[in-house]
Amino acid sequence: MEKTYKLVNHTAPISIEEIKRLYAGHWIYIVKAKVGEYGEILSGLPVVIGSRAADGAEDGIYDMYRADEYDIRAGLNLLTNKWIISPLRFTGGING
Repeated sequence: MEKTYKLVNHTAPISIEEIKRLYAGHWIYIVKAKVGEYGEILSGLPVVIGSRAADGAEDGIYDMYRADEYDIRAGLNLLTNKWIISPLRFTGGING
């Protein structure tokens, strides 16, 4: 079966505006996220992009990002099929 996700290799966190520009139409897993006081993502390090929410979970690709050094982690849904509801969910850091 063809993979519907890929790992990306950014060397430094980028702004949420840049993430949205680069990965519009995808689901993005972000690590080392900076979050504003109202819970919005300000910047982060995109590591996985997919064509479905949590794409690649069946392959265990998120296991490598469970260490504290990757806190705060978040999934960001920029998919264009709006009928799918996928809430923003943070892991690690202040949100446990």
